[in-house]
Amino acid sequence: MVYFSYNDFMDYMGECDRNTLKETEVVYNRKKDSNIIRDILKNDEEMKIFLNDFLNFKCESKVVYQNNFYIENSVVCKIKDTNIFIFIKVLKDIDNNISYKMFENVIDIMERVRKSNPTEKYPIIVPVVIYVGNENWNIGEERENNKIKYVTFRENRIDFSYTIIKIQDLEIEKLNLSTSNFAKELIKLKNKYLQINQKNN
Repeated sequence: MVYFSYNDFMDYMGECDRNTLKETEVVYNRKKDSNIIRDILKNDEEMKIFLNDFLNFKCESKVVYQNNFYIENSVVCKIKDTNIFIFIKVLKDIDNNISYKMFENVIDIMERVRKSNPTEKYPIIVPVVIYVGNENWNIGEERENNKIKYVTFRENRIDFSYTIIKIQDLEIEKLNLSTSNFAKELIKLKNKYLQINQKNN
């Protein structure tokens, strides 16, 4: 018979607490990285550089962060004097249901814009997913010009697509060409993941 004492129990609980703390630290760090990316993209100049460098969308107008749209892990901006919105979701973890969530979020933004301005035309919403996690995300959907093509409704057909930017697909040499803090933060993340992966191998 193996004797399991009270002290053994306390040691076990302490180990559980330490493991829980480690897991909490990992989750916190992931959230912290995502928050930094989001905070950078709330800035008008940063968003304009991002649109130009990563989406080939040259924007001369002011880009205004919309703080009345709260969507988890997301940034919603409007191009001033237009009915065009940029909707960006930053992911640290793989989410295989992201197509459905993006579609749902876009509809939600559209409805809220229409509710506040019923006489306006339906807004143009540019949906973007930025994946900044370390794990390789193998996306199986049909891709064209870096856009995920997702179709819903067969008869009254609606084509829904969104752009995805994966940190693994971005080369540090090209990121160095950008003047944005967004690119600098991605370089930091890529270097951090390189060290983690080398340590684990």
